[in-house]
Amino acid sequence: MKDKTTRTIFSSLRVAERRLKGSGTAPPEAGLPLAEAAELPHTQRILGVGSDSPRRRPRSSLLTRLQSRSENIVLVLVVMVLLLSGCSSLTQMRRHPVTPGLQVKEVTLKPPQVEPRVGEKLTYTIRWIGIPVGTLTIEVKEKTFFEQTEVYHLIGAIKSNGFLSKFYKIDDVYQSYWDTQNHSSRRFERKVAQGRYRAYEINTFYPSEKKGVYYAPLKNETKEFTISGSVQDILSAIYYFRTAPYKTDLELLFPLVADEKNWQVGMKTVEQGILEIRNFGVHEAFLIEPSAILTDSPDLSQRDKKKSGPPKGRIWIWFSADEKRIPLIVRAEATRVGKITVTIESIE
Repeated sequence: MKDKTTRTIFSSLRVAERRLKGSGTAPPEAGLPLAEAAELPHTQRILGVGSDSPRRRPRSSLLTRLQSRSENIVLVLVVMVLLLSGCSSLTQMRRHPVTPGLQVKEVTLKPPQVEPRVGEKLTYTIRWIGIPVGTLTIEVKEKTFFEQTEVYHLIGAIKSNGFLSKFYKIDDVYQSYWDTQNHSSRRFERKVAQGRYRAYEINTFYPSEKKGVYYAPLKNETKEFTISGSVQDILSAIYYFRTAPYKTDLELLFPLVADEKNWQVGMKTVEQGILEIRNFGVHEAFLIEPSAILTDSPDLSQRDKKKSGPPKGRIWIWFSADEKRIPLIVRAEATRVGKITVTIESIE
């Protein structure tokens, strides 16, 4: 049985590695742009359907929408989710999965900390089909300055453990420089080492000019793109949600840039309760299902001609209901590689 599992993992990793060698493809095009919401730093909308409620197309999952290249590690939380490569096809779920150790009940969501704590470091274990395959860390490294603006230096890192490294070594580092005043991203760096694949990309954001600049040192490539104003990246989005005003009967919306494209991310509560985590205690928590929609403006006539289908996957994130709003567990399910779980281990 162990040999069969090992062969399955090895085969899946080889498929993922072959995908990395191919050229990147654009993400699947989403529903109609929400221009009015994209112009705002964030929007909250009361959930529910009424006669005056505007109709809108269903949004595909954040995991599906943000995975524009097969080599990408998805940081959802909103996008905190950092998942291993090759998980492009997810099983469809009618509702969120059952969480072991959960006592379902309504919880009291405390007001969040207004600012992140400098020096905070969260460490997680990544499990693939129940097998530990690596670690994820996210931390608030320091306060510093970027172009005369005070920013938080945020760092996220994924490292494969000894077992996975024998087949497919992963050593990824993400860095975000997050404005301390308006809580928006000013610069995002992505340095990726996955198997034989290497990438180093830098996005710099200029909110007042509604402009972003992409630079890839390894390819010596530079280009400009348009942004809606103040935006988040896939790492700063974690801290934006943790510090933003939010109630469980509301949906938090905010603009995010990934792969030089503009997205509108929604964070919606789908479950509440008392969550018990091994070696981490018992916590009041609420479950978020992130989603995203492309807000760039492609040729609508061409987009409508393309075959559309239901979302290919969904992802869920448990946050603590206290003022720290700690991401506790991230869960997703993939048809080819099984269940992926990211579980908190320690806080420094």
